[in-house]
Amino acid sequence: MAKPKWAHPQAIESEYVTTLRHYARRCQRATNELLMPEIDALVVQAGLRGDALGDQPTNESSWADRLADMLKRILAALTGIGQLGIFANMRGPGTADDVGVRDYGARVEAFNKRQLQRQVERVYGERYSRREPWLDGLMRAWELENLKLIRSIPEQYVERLQGVVTRAISQGLPTSAVKDEIRAQYKHPMNRADLIAEDQIGKLNAQITEYRQKAVGIKEYIWRGIDDGRERPEHRARNGKVFRWSHPPPDGHPGMPIHCRCRAEGVWPTREEARLNDNSQPP
Repeated sequence: MAKPKWAHPQAIESEYVTTLRHYARRCQRATNELLMPEIDALVVQAGLRGDALGDQPTNESSWADRLADMLKRILAALTGIGQLGIFANMRGPGTADDVGVRDYGARVEAFNKRQLQRQVERVYGERYSRREPWLDGLMRAWELENLKLIRSIPEQYVERLQGVVTRAISQGLPTSAVKDEIRAQYKHPMNRADLIAEDQIGKLNAQITEYRQKAVGIKEYIWRGIDDGRERPEHRARNGKVFRWSHPPPDGHPGMPIHCRCRAEGVWPTREEARLNDNSQPP
């Protein structure tokens, strides 16, 4: 009989990536609508006045102040506070709260539960029916962490944008070059969306796997890698080695390091040692 494998929720991860990328694309739309039309005026103002940062008449806003105001408007739009009309006909969530993080988490949990049941039935010919009082807290913590990470997509983008535009104008670059510098930033929200989605789905699956394997009575696991040439060297070196849940490697159990796609293949205990329901007694 083939050894049971704890699969990765790839389809859910792919959907999460798509959803977060739809949200991240709003950064480009907001920039095109609220900042790009004003770059000419900012460059002209900086060139005519020649004002260094902080070196301008006190009765008139500097180009740096105007830029800061524009970026505040962009961030407000990206967080659902104003200027929502600029996102007309755009697909996907308008704010982090619209992403449906809790639903994605619930789908990962259900997927993981199916994996557990399939393996328990294959190994023992029985069902796993233990209560899981730890689950609600774990899921809520994951949800809040994801909301924080998703909100960081526009926050980090606007912060980066301010530095890029400020440096470009301060260096006296022409309007076309300033706009090129801005366009070069469009990829960053998308890249961050990919990283968050791929990392967080894997982390949740890994955390639930750990809790459930330990609940069954699994004390050890075999580290299994993806073996696709993209693994970290230290993770590739762990492939096939046995680790204890009570003694994690320096960077964590499989799936916990950033963007880790490795998995824990449980070393199943004997049926006498396994705890498949709440009536089971620990050995």
